[in-house]
Amino acid sequence: MPIPEYHAKLSPSSAARWINCPASVKLSDGMPETTSADAERGRLAHAIAELKARKKFLTPMSARTFSSQLKKLHEDPRYEKTMDEATDSYIEELTAHAMNFKAPPFIALETRVPIGLITGEHQADGTPAFGTADCIQIGEGILWITDYKNGAGVPVEAEENPQMMLYALGALAYYRPFYGDTLHIARMTIVQPAAGGVSTWETTRSALEAWGYDVVVPAAGKALSGEEEPRSGEWCRSHFCPLRATCRARAQ
Repeated sequence: MPIPEYHAKLSPSSAARWINCPASVKLSDGMPETTSADAERGRLAHAIAELKARKKFLTPMSARTFSSQLKKLHEDPRYEKTMDEATDSYIEELTAHAMNFKAPPFIALETRVPIGLITGEHQADGTPAFGTADCIQIGEGILWITDYKNGAGVPVEAEENPQMMLYALGALAYYRPFYGDTLHIARMTIVQPAAGGVSTWETTRSALEAWGYDVVVPAAGKALSGEEEPRSGEWCRSHFCPLRATCRARAQ
């Protein structure tokens, strides 16, 4: 019997919400998970982006094999032609990043990084909860994380983006056994071709870790214990809080 996919309560994608409103986690516990047509299209676009990135950077693949796998994705009823242009832009950006290094960087795709080491959330088997980073490139003391977004709504900026910062903290922890403390710079890029293009932000590892301990750890503790009252803000809408229709703080 297949193991059900794990969904972290304190996920990086909803970090802006649970950091600002820790109460939303406990209050929404047990509520059914929902999806949307946009989210499903985004998953398909991510699959296309991953296939193209694997061919470009990791997996030798004949043109025939690549075309066959891409054709299967194109046959999905949610497929739109604009997905190919957008994902091509993503690959171009990753290529530009790789060329930014003096020597070819280490590259990993769709990597599960242990966010739970920061948030304190663990899976049923005791392992830390994780987030999945689209692309990680490492070289010359730099950790570079790139995230593809398919949405055409509000542009998402990389600067001080909690989702990207959590990915970076998780990646630093995940790769520490291999790189030790040699990674001093964290660079984060969001590629959103349908709404604004590319946004990049850079910070130091020490500043990132300080944010983790000063901001994430306290918020995560409150979220898991449920000791705070709900707080309303733009995170209610932009991060799809399941309580937004019934939350008393938002109603007030």
